Amino acid sequence: LSLRIQRYLEHAWQRKKSRIAEPRLFSLLSEQLKNELQCARTLPHLSVHPLFQYLKETSEISSLQKLAVDAISWQSLACADHLFFPGDIATHAYFVVTGNLKYTKMNNHG
Repeated sequence: LSLRIQRYLEHAWQRKKSRIAEPRLFSLLSEQLKNELQCARTLPHLSVHPLFQYLKETSEISSLQKLAVDAISWQSLACADHLFFPGDIATHAYFVVTGNLKYTKMNNHG
């Protein structure tokens, strides 16, 4: 466990160092510009799904911005972290932006 924690913190620290000035700089943006930026960051990842690609092609940009701002959140996982477990009620859809996600269906014996 301690090794997993150390590796994750090292990885997170490297990512944070490369984006250290981003939050301060972006805090100067107007709310509208922040929303547009969030939409621009999110849409490329959502467009891999046919539903979101269709919405991108047919919807008003304001609807997509609202979706990106109000319904999308980012989550980081460390190696061997669990995103959900067998029997969990599906309440979210997940899109892998970087890295890999291994999905394993377990049998009755675990």
